[in-house]
Amino acid sequence: MLEMLLALTLIVTSLLRLHMTTVRFFDPDEFAHLHWAYLIARGNVPYRDIFMYHIPVFQVFLLPLMLLVHSSHILILARLGMFVAVGLFLLLLYRVSYCITKNTKTTLLVVLIASIFPIGLDKLLEIRPDTLMMVFLVGSICIAWSRKRVFFSGLLFGLALLTLPKVLFALPALIYLTGLTSVLIPFFAGALLPFWGFALSIVALGITPTALDAIAGASRAVFVERTFSPWLGFAPWPLVYLDRGGISFPWIVSTMLWIVACIGIFFLPSRRAKVFFLLYFSFGLISLTQFPSPHIQYHIPLALMASIPAGIVLTKLLSRQLFVGVLCGVFLVSVWQQWTVRTNPQNRNTEQLTVIGDILRISRPDETVYDMVGSYVFRPDGYTICCHRYGAFIDKLRIKPPPLWHELIARKTKFIILDRSGFSLWVTPEPDLSFIQKNYLPSGYPKIYTLGFAFECHQGTCSPNTVFSVIIAETYRISTNPPGASVAIDGREIIDNNEFQLQEGNHRISVPPTITSLNVQLAR
Repeated sequence: MLEMLLALTLIVTSLLRLHMTTVRFFDPDEFAHLHWAYLIARGNVPYRDIFMYHIPVFQVFLLPLMLLVHSSHILILARLGMFVAVGLFLLLLYRVSYCITKNTKTTLLVVLIASIFPIGLDKLLEIRPDTLMMVFLVGSICIAWSRKRVFFSGLLFGLALLTLPKVLFALPALIYLTGLTSVLIPFFAGALLPFWGFALSIVALGITPTALDAIAGASRAVFVERTFSPWLGFAPWPLVYLDRGGISFPWIVSTMLWIVACIGIFFLPSRRAKVFFLLYFSFGLISLTQFPSPHIQYHIPLALMASIPAGIVLTKLLSRQLFVGVLCGVFLVSVWQQWTVRTNPQNRNTEQLTVIGDILRISRPDETVYDMVGSYVFRPDGYTICCHRYGAFIDKLRIKPPPLWHELIARKTKFIILDRSGFSLWVTPEPDLSFIQKNYLPSGYPKIYTLGFAFECHQGTCSPNTVFSVIIAETYRISTNPPGASVAIDGREIIDNNEFQLQEGNHRISVPPTITSLNVQLAR
């Protein structure tokens, strides 16, 4: 009966999470990972053709998606793929928990806690490498627990480490699990194998110096400006529970689970389990001090594994059926509150998917697009640095890329995407900002700006100037106020709403006294 109640709660919460997976807005990191995978699928080489500061293991796993038709539907498919990956992680966690407790009721509760842990709910929805890292890590722990085939335990840990190096803190705990015996040799042989594969690949591609500089240097430069305390991730300060800061029911649930997990370490059924978790959490907490910002994904390896000691403590109270019902009700209310926030109209991904659909409709596959998070996904880049606020760190890079304005011209970038629902990351230094304001105008599509020039006119004189410089030869369209008027460009009469060709270079515009404003903009 108790197992059925726990299983039913897990099913209900999983359905709520599945719905959130398909409708919640996309984090900028999700766009970045998908876009990098798209670029690699097009033949671009990381570190040479793509600005990256990490090893693209996760992007390789996303590559099959890029063989499908390029549409906004792929984003939903990728999210569903993450949902399946979470299911695989929970199955492996079930196996590890059962190895420790030999109790089905406890393992079900552990899986339920891991699936609803409030602090990690968002990040388990998202297209990011953390979930893949946890699949590899828990798979490694599962094999190491038996002290058999430890080569494969090492191999999985090496893949986890290659996916995200932040999981390095788990190494002492895994070494302890293998028994501190000669089996460490095959463990490390397996762990080093993925790194040998990566090393050989960058040597074969001839990108060793740039790859090492990106991983060792650019990664520090990108994060150098982020100075918040990682311990704020345990506080109600981050807006990761509801749509506001401060104490909330999901935060209370999360805090209580952390406390119960800490107590639960001392209730683990064996000395081996106690030492393993003490090593895991001790080094995990130390590792948090190495990250200068409170990103919730840094807490995921701790939160998900904390479900095991938390489940063991709570199992001791599960002999009372009333308590099981209350506990399941608490979990359901917590997930329901977070579901309500993440599925309301303001937090849905409708606008983001619309923007992607629009940019695919009005641009050609070979035309470049630019924004700072790569939210166009299926188009080449307008700038060398994609998916980051380059102005915050570009001066700290050892290998300096060209200025943004220079790259926009060189790559003939006709489309720029500014702003997204719920985010305000558009911070551009000069002279790039002035260049964009001068050469791009809002289009008829939300968030998409296209090549264009705006003029304010009075008595036949227009500002900022009657001479304007076209940076990309294309077909343009003119729109006048009042409508229906005509103007002259280089002496040629152009009627309102008509299309015409403009070559690169300077052009002169003259208008009748009746026109108060006009735009010359890309005809898309």
